[in-house]
Amino acid sequence: MRPYLIHWWRGAILAAIATGILWLALSQVFGRTAVHSAAGQPLRVLATTTQIQDFVRNVGGDRVSVIPIMQGDEDAHEYQPTASDARAFVDADVIFANGVDLESWFGRLAQNARPGVPIVKLAEAPGITLRPADESASLGDPHVWFDPVNAQHMVVNIRDTLSVVDGASRATYEQNAQRYWDQLDQLDRDIAAEWTTVPADQRKLVTNHEAFGYYVSRYGITFIGSVLPFSTHAEPSAADTQRLIQEIRAQNVRAIFTEASVTPRLAEQISQQAGVRIYSNLYGDPLGKPGSEGDAYVKMMRFNTRTMIAGMTG
Repeated sequence: MRPYLIHWWRGAILAAIATGILWLALSQVFGRTAVHSAAGQPLRVLATTTQIQDFVRNVGGDRVSVIPIMQGDEDAHEYQPTASDARAFVDADVIFANGVDLESWFGRLAQNARPGVPIVKLAEAPGITLRPADESASLGDPHVWFDPVNAQHMVVNIRDTLSVVDGASRATYEQNAQRYWDQLDQLDRDIAAEWTTVPADQRKLVTNHEAFGYYVSRYGITFIGSVLPFSTHAEPSAADTQRLIQEIRAQNVRAIFTEASVTPRLAEQISQQAGVRIYSNLYGDPLGKPGSEGDAYVKMMRFNTRTMIAGMTG
């Protein structure tokens, strides 16, 4: 046989071996999931935060069974994992988290995942630019979902992950994701239009904790300050509190907004000393309980917008 043919055959054999090894690896990683798909059983998709659970349900539809970690109005900063949470990681075919250290406990639980199960941190998805944070959140501000464009990137990442794990349902995931993407696009345009009705010198936001940075950047709002830093269990100093009161007065802020899931005791004291109203019903780190005006992402964003505008203009 001529030398160049020997080289050609050798390359072909090596390529075939490499392809076989890759296919075997993928089969081992996704084999169990493929059995679920072939049998018509939904994927068991674990999702940490309530926002991510909502995104997964919108993309996955009836092809997924969501395994929730946090429920109702449970806050990721304060959440204490249970033994049943650890078992849930064992059962999951796909795992989605927010990331950027929002769930400080996630790494410990993720060790219980089966080998090869995809673990995706959606706030670290391509296309999302993280805002800087203070020393308590060195990786950046984890509250990325408060910008609907970031939510769209998270949805795309969910779609692509589910499509790889369950290729037979790819068309369903793509259609569902496109439908939800369009809803998020409409949401973004509606919120932007609502804020144009508020004079720029009245768009001044004070919140209970620093969770709305992506929202204020997206819609041209001036962030004056927060009662707490990024984490809802942090405690500000007396000097920090006094500075915030002085800034509220100096900036003619009309209201303080706190989340429904956070005890507003300190915020109430500040509102009394600064002489401004307090709204204690925003939805922040978690969505609202089922049946509330914040029990879905789109509903939560619309409610927060209406509440903020009413407080700033009323």
